[in-house]
Amino acid sequence: MCMYLNGDLGTSTFHGLIRSSVKSASAYVAYYSGFLRIYQFLSGQGGSEVIILMYHRILERPERKRLGADALGTTPQAFEMQVAYLCNRYRVLSLDAFVEAIQSGAKLPRRCSVITFDDGYKDNYTLAYPILRRYSAPATMFLATGHVGTNNLFWTDKLDYVLKNTSASKLETPELGSYDLGSTANRLRAISEMKMRLKAMPDEEKDYLVDSLVNYFGVRIPPELGADLFLSWDDVRTMHRNGVSFGAHTVTHPRLTKVSKERARSEIAESKKKIEQELNERVRSFAYPGGAFDNNIKSMVREEGFACAVTIRRGINNLGSDLYELRRVGIEEQPFHEFAFDVSGISLRC
Repeated sequence: MCMYLNGDLGTSTFHGLIRSSVKSASAYVAYYSGFLRIYQFLSGQGGSEVIILMYHRILERPERKRLGADALGTTPQAFEMQVAYLCNRYRVLSLDAFVEAIQSGAKLPRRCSVITFDDGYKDNYTLAYPILRRYSAPATMFLATGHVGTNNLFWTDKLDYVLKNTSASKLETPELGSYDLGSTANRLRAISEMKMRLKAMPDEEKDYLVDSLVNYFGVRIPPELGADLFLSWDDVRTMHRNGVSFGAHTVTHPRLTKVSKERARSEIAESKKKIEQELNERVRSFAYPGGAFDNNIKSMVREEGFACAVTIRRGINNLGSDLYELRRVGIEEQPFHEFAFDVSGISLRC
């Protein structure tokens, strides 16, 4: 069974592959023909535009291969090339500096970029942080505080671990469908398809189904796995002393539009409070988990004292951008010419 071939989802995926192929070809021609360099020189991104990059994980090649194509991450080798390129061709700003420019109307340098990370994975400290320090590049990391310094896994990490370590060869559930788990490729495909279905569900139902799968398969998740996966508060403090800023990403990483208003406000406020307690510094920025927000959520973020919030919507920001709907460009494993193409903003203007 392959749900990607059914109905609207299959059509959407096919169109996505076409768009991806066209973009990749355009990026290749633009980068290797020298057009991209000419474009950067002439446009300068208008002198008031900023592209905010969104990373999640930095993964060594064997680990990324083990996690499969669904892994939200790039390798340290690729990340270093990207940071070096940004520092050479662009002005890398802190998110706070960009927000202050919007608030004051100050003119920005030409070709600006901002580096951000979501979630708070340990590899942000062990692999990304040394590279950021080497190039003196500022960055903002958004923390889901209920996972920092704990063994609490994200539901996605639970699903990954259980399906990769079960001895079962198939799975059938009325809520999620039927899956062949007889090969590594099939397991990775099953994980990707289940994540897509689970993300569309209310938070409580999603968590219940994931925990039910853990119990059904009987796979023991090592209690120390969380400590290996997530940052500790000592890691956070070390990075904070050396140029990395931190923003809030809720406590437990729910989709805020799929929980009660009371819980949404608590998630927003408590994550801010926890980081401020640990760092003894005001937290100014927020990232919507899964990019989910509406006007009510925006209002809550503003009322809780945040100066800005970032989304997962692709796009370019400028001095007129809504501070609570800042756009970002997600960076995952990709050829370098595609990264350069994304950062130039060409694909974002089309």
